[in-house]
Amino acid sequence: MMERFFKIPLVLEPAPEGGWIVRSPIIPELVTEVDDILDLEETVKDAVAAAKEFFQDLGKRFPNANKRRQTVGIILGAFLG
Repeated sequence: MMERFFKIPLVLEPAPEGGWIVRSPIIPELVTEVDDILDLEETVKDAVAAAKEFFQDLGKRFPNANKRRQTVGIILGAFLG
């Protein structure tokens, strides 16, 4: 089975209690937190799965769901300052 690949811009903001708050400007429903930047990919994949399920429950199309690719991954664009 061919997997879908989404390019999702991410914005990381420092969380007051430590770690990062992760959001996507193109998918407002995608909001998660990560303590260690090394866990970012797995955390975002889980958040994307939850957002996709939310869209399905509402009967809405997930952004870019019609673009098919051969690999799975995350494109990260963030200010880490």
